[in-house]
Amino acid sequence: MFPKTIQDLIEIFSRFPGVGKRTAQRFVFYLAKLKKEDFDLFVEKCLNLKKIKSCNFCFNLFEGENDLCPICKNPQRIKKILMIVEKEIDLETIENTKKYDGLYFVLGKSYSPLEDEKKIEKEMKIPELIERIKNPEKFGIKTTFQEIIIATNTTLDGENAALFLQKKLKPLKIKITSLGRGLSTGGEIEYSDDQTIFFALNNRKEI
Repeated sequence: MFPKTIQDLIEIFSRFPGVGKRTAQRFVFYLAKLKKEDFDLFVEKCLNLKKIKSCNFCFNLFEGENDLCPICKNPQRIKKILMIVEKEIDLETIENTKKYDGLYFVLGKSYSPLEDEKKIEKEMKIPELIERIKNPEKFGIKTTFQEIIIATNTTLDGENAALFLQKKLKPLKIKITSLGRGLSTGGEIEYSDDQTIFFALNNRKEI
């Protein structure tokens, strides 16, 4: 049996998305064998995560003294368009294409039909989303939104999330669009290339 310290770390790493027990074990034994200077650097970078905070408007993670992230603060962004994404990684993937200049909102969680709807609504930050669309100035953004792009993944959960968002946002009477053809069914934005995302953005459709 492994020492308790190692067992505890294996348990922690096993909670990471996509990490099973065997992978967690490899992580822990890799760390245990690191040179002191490399291990100290790893610990330092982990502690620096405490400096990361959530943007007051879009909930993207960033490092800085302001309440708004660099994207929301940027005066060059087209602030009449809001794109809703599931994860920070999706936002980063779309940003890297340099083909989208609007604002974002990060849900932080996808839709699961097996969970209670009120719980899902809270975890997906639907009340916060609606409040920011209605009153963006309260959160540091001077604009009136003219289009909302639902950019969830084309997985089953992502498609369910899109339908759920559509139902919640329809009463706002703002144009709602979704990404067009390009993203394959069952695919995730974070694994899509620049050309695929560019095509999906250019061919978005009103729903």
